[in-house]
Amino acid sequence: MLSQPYTKDSLVQFIQADMEDLMNILHPPTGRYPADVYSSVRIEAFQRGADEVHPFNQRLLAPVIVFNIGLIGLFAMVSLIGQERMDATLRAYRLSPSSLGLFLLSKNIVITAVSILNFSILYLPIMGFSGYLEALAVMVVTVITMSSLGVALATFYQGPLEAIGWVFVLMLIFALPGVSLLNPVFSPGWLQAIPTFHSLFGLDAAMFPDNNADLIWRSVGILALLSAVLVPLTGLFFSYRIQKEA
Repeated sequence: MLSQPYTKDSLVQFIQADMEDLMNILHPPTGRYPADVYSSVRIEAFQRGADEVHPFNQRLLAPVIVFNIGLIGLFAMVSLIGQERMDATLRAYRLSPSSLGLFLLSKNIVITAVSILNFSILYLPIMGFSGYLEALAVMVVTVITMSSLGVALATFYQGPLEAIGWVFVLMLIFALPGVSLLNPVFSPGWLQAIPTFHSLFGLDAAMFPDNNADLIWRSVGILALLSAVLVPLTGLFFSYRIQKEA
C-alpha cells in the first residue's frame, strides 16, 4: 500500500478493506482460505516503492540536514541578537540612521549564506547534484522560518543563555516529525502543523524522486507562506520592544 503524508482521508477510506473481504476478493478455489493463510498475510506501508535500495547514510541525510542546518536559524538568531543586547550594541545602533529592519535583514542574510554553504558541504558529497536545487529551496525557506522564530524568542530575553531552555524545548518539538519520516503512515494532523514536518518530507522527496514533485513544492509553498507572515510580524514586534526599552 502506497502511503504519503498528504494522502487525503477520502482516499484512505476508499482503499480500506477488512482482511476477510480482501481475501474473499481473491476467490479461493475451495470457497474459503484456511485459518493459517489469514494469519500469514502481512500488509506493509511504504512511503516510496523502493525504500530498501537506498543506502543508510542517504536515508539519514534529510533529518541530519534539517536538524543541524535548518534549525541553525533559530539558535543563531537567538545567540546573535542576545549577545548584541548584552553588549549594548543595539542601543548604539538606534542612534544610527539605519533601521532595525535592516539590522535583522543583515542577520538573516548571514545566517542564510552560512546555511547554504553548510548544506552544500553535507549534501553534494553524498547525493551529488541530484535534487540539489529543489532540496536547497526547501532548506532556504526552512532557515528563514526558523530565523523569524529566533527573532521572536530573542525579543523576550536579554542574553542567549536566558533563552537557551526555550531553544532546546523548541528543538525537541521540531524533532517530532522525524518519527513520521521513519514511519510515514503515522502523520496525524497535529504533527503536520509543525514546520519541520514539511521540511523533512520536502527534502526527502527532493532527494529520492518518485513522481512526488508535488510534495517538494507544496512544502516550499507552505514554508514560504509561513515565512511571509512571520518575518514582518516578528520584525515589527522586535522593533517595538527595542524602541520601548530606550
